[in-house]
Amino acid sequence: MFYLEQYIGAKLRERNQPRYMTMVEQLPQFIKSAKNRDALLKLLERMKLK
Repeated sequence: MFYLEQYIGAKLRERNQPRYMTMVEQLPQFIKSAKNRDALLKLLERMKLK
């Protein structure tokens, strides 16, 4: 889950190899949207505590 937290929390997301899509680049748009960043990070934190 650490990689997912880094991706969601990143202010700038750069693509290294445009011909290959990583797992997180294939996530739904609402997860990648900056307006949902804080809520998703809080949710991931609660999931880690369980």
